[in-house]
Amino acid sequence: MKSHSKRKFVGNFKTDFHFSEIENYNDYAKKTTEVDFNEYPKVLIQTNDKNVTLGFVHLVSGKPIAIPEPEPSILYFTNAESKLSELLRLQDLIQKSEKFDNVDELSYTFYNFFQLSSDFTINLFTSIEAFNNGLIPDDFFIKIKGKKFDKNRTQRSMDFLIKIKKAIPEIMNKSYFKDYQRDYDFLLKFKKLRDNVVHTKNIDNGFLSSYRELYISYLIFDFKKSYELVKNYMNYYKENWIENCDCGI
Repeated sequence: MKSHSKRKFVGNFKTDFHFSEIENYNDYAKKTTEVDFNEYPKVLIQTNDKNVTLGFVHLVSGKPIAIPEPEPSILYFTNAESKLSELLRLQDLIQKSEKFDNVDELSYTFYNFFQLSSDFTINLFTSIEAFNNGLIPDDFFIKIKGKKFDKNRTQRSMDFLIKIKKAIPEIMNKSYFKDYQRDYDFLLKFKKLRDNVVHTKNIDNGFLSSYRELYISYLIFDFKKSYELVKNYMNYYKENWIENCDCGI
């Protein structure tokens, strides 16, 4: 995939002026040497195009470095996206392995394919988890099967499937998987793939080639479909959350 999605940062908004244009700006703006960044670690950062984003201060040998804070769901999603084209190419190449002259070349190609597909799977699944947690308001509360969940407990301990079927629809007043029921079945397959690679297990005792089921599951998985599902899921709850970027960055 040559196109890629637009990067986004936390709290990003556009202004029609530069901070330096504010009248008497220098009279009340403190110098960096006058600020305790351990007490005030958050900053507003304005770029040359007048965009403003939230950021944090990282101290290096006492020197403050202001870093714009990426929106995590977009960060993980674009990380996965950057690997999709090449992993699809290698997946197809392996399926046509009769074209390989020797097994050394095939083993090298599969090694690269599995690294890419594992990175893709973990990052893409993490993006939907980060997106869900980002939807939870501070005053959220829900009771499920006698258990009470506030924002913190929902993020930390609520089962992923319960979260997407109960909590998120409650918050957003609509349900993606009620409107797109077939996607739910595929999401279960995607989650299983992710769980299997994160919790890699040895299948057969006493047999060296004991991870083949995991490897085969990657060879036959529809990665492009998982990419489209996660993109559609996010944009269902937040319109244009995932946007195409033609900026070349």
